[in-house]
Amino acid sequence: MKNVSKYFLVMFAISVIAISSVAAEPSAFDNSVGVYGLAGINSPYTAGVQFQRWCTNRIGFQTQGYVYYDSSIKASLNYNVSAQFLLKLFETEFGERTGTCLYSWLLVGNHGYDDSTSVYNETTGDYEYSNVEFVTNIQAGIGFGFDIMFLNHLSVPIEFGYMGEFPNDMTWGFVFGTGIRYRF
Repeated sequence: MKNVSKYFLVMFAISVIAISSVAAEPSAFDNSVGVYGLAGINSPYTAGVQFQRWCTNRIGFQTQGYVYYDSSIKASLNYNVSAQFLLKLFETEFGERTGTCLYSWLLVGNHGYDDSTSVYNETTGDYEYSNVEFVTNIQAGIGFGFDIMFLNHLSVPIEFGYMGEFPNDMTWGFVFGTGIRYRF
């Protein structure tokens, strides 16, 4: 009998949570987490796991980053960490479970990677690396983005703008990004 009452209590709690989240509006969720990528032709990139937070109704931030390391290859460390500061320009809701917002973003970040020269050795069947040097660059960017929210908890960001990287391997160019996030 105790197991049955515990089962009904758990089912009741899950139902209350589910009904409250269905009745909530998309803009009621200030946090989101997901995967994201921002890149362009002849321009720097940023990608990885992303966390977004709206601090007020108009101001927010998001951070993203990744680390890649392969111990079987020399010169194989690559990382990227960046933060975007957001200013919400317009927001609208379509019904109870769908909405969108337009925002501007300003990005700062750091990109580090191993830079080396590799030559294939036919006798050993392996690459030989020389001039291994770790390089770090500062990233900066500016642009606009749309956040399309559906089913209250899912969002698809679409961003575009210009981003550059300096002082090593200076680049500047148009970037486009998208991903998928869970809102809570």
